[in-house]
Amino acid sequence: MAVLWIIIKIIGILLLCILVFLFLILFAPAGYCARGVYNDCGKWAKGRVSWLFFFLRMKVSWKEGEEPAVSFRILGFPVYHSNEERWSLLNRKAAEDVVEIRESGKDIRDRTEVPREETGQSADPDPETGFSGDILDYTGDGEEFESVTEEPPGKQPFRKRVKSFFQRCYNTGKRLYRRLRGALKQAESFKELLGDEELIRVVKRLFGYGKKGIRHFLPKKFSGDVAFGFDDPSMTGQTLAAVSVFMPLFNDRLSVEPDFTEARFEAALTVSGRIYAFHFLKILWDVYRDKELWRQKERIMRTIGG
Repeated sequence: MAVLWIIIKIIGILLLCILVFLFLILFAPAGYCARGVYNDCGKWAKGRVSWLFFFLRMKVSWKEGEEPAVSFRILGFPVYHSNEERWSLLNRKAAEDVVEIRESGKDIRDRTEVPREETGQSADPDPETGFSGDILDYTGDGEEFESVTEEPPGKQPFRKRVKSFFQRCYNTGKRLYRRLRGALKQAESFKELLGDEELIRVVKRLFGYGKKGIRHFLPKKFSGDVAFGFDDPSMTGQTLAAVSVFMPLFNDRLSVEPDFTEARFEAALTVSGRIYAFHFLKILWDVYRDKELWRQKERIMRTIGG
């Protein structure tokens, strides 16, 4: 009875761990943050994605003139780093790759320079067999094998070639006719579908699902400073007028400074946000339960395919 009770407790603990892990996956947000600078002093960008605070963390950095760097950590422990000089679990080198084996004061890589007589192989081929000491050296006595050339097959008679040519032309025209007829049928089917009000409502609802997902993915915090200018001051003014239309969307979080004296572009941007897995699962669940959407999908496939 005690053994059974221990087994039940172990199973309960495992189930509890699985439930906690699923809860964390669904409700623990994945945060991201990115910052970039583009000016005369330098150009660089950094990004970070983390989940469950510091449990999983990935960093990406780029600087002008350098290779992009990517690192991945679990609980602060370096698991991967794109820079091989930085130690990580996946970049560590085996002992046999680090230790240098030397013989007679020379590196093992210098073995290619050792004469064949010192390796125990005969430098000259055997006069009787015509082969050298190396079993993979099939140079023989220098005689080349005679090449075997295949004779080209005989040409078909002129009458058969003409008949084959017209047969290929007929088959090609027949295939093109079938494809054109199928394309016209599909065009008529598309024209009927585009005028269907039920289908239009379903498409709008589908765009609504996509809009929800994109809105959740967009950064919650955004700030930056942008300075720009062109050689022609009128072009700078026109660009400023076009940009000012979108300025209310940023709620004074983006500062734009025009320069009418010289041509330049400088920017410093910072974005950050959070992503919840359960939000996307909810959208997928709503799409799955939308029976009208699936009915119209089957109708579209049946109309186009039929």
